[in-house]
Amino acid sequence: MLDSARVNPSDYAGEQKQSFQGIDPDKVKWEQFEQMGISRESLEKGKHLDDLLQYRKTPLVPISIKNWGSFLYTDARLYGVRLMTTFASLIKPSPLCTSQVI
Repeated sequence: MLDSARVNPSDYAGEQKQSFQGIDPDKVKWEQFEQMGISRESLEKGKHLDDLLQYRKTPLVPISIKNWGSFLYTDARLYGVRLMTTFASLIKPSPLCTSQVI
């Protein structure tokens, strides 16, 4: 009775051959990261660059944000998101870290 509606997975196995492509480091706007005190070199040194380029969240990294003449120092997780054809970085402050305004 249900044989006419049976789905055979092998019939669809050939359609899902998409390879994963990470973010091209040359397309990242590193100037935006520099404004937060994050450099490509510091991400490489901390072994966090690969996480960012593979759309994974990084461990906590220190950032500094200038706001009305003062600096806010905190830790945040970075992760990449592809918006249409451009790469945008998102920063998610950790609820476990303490922020410090100087």
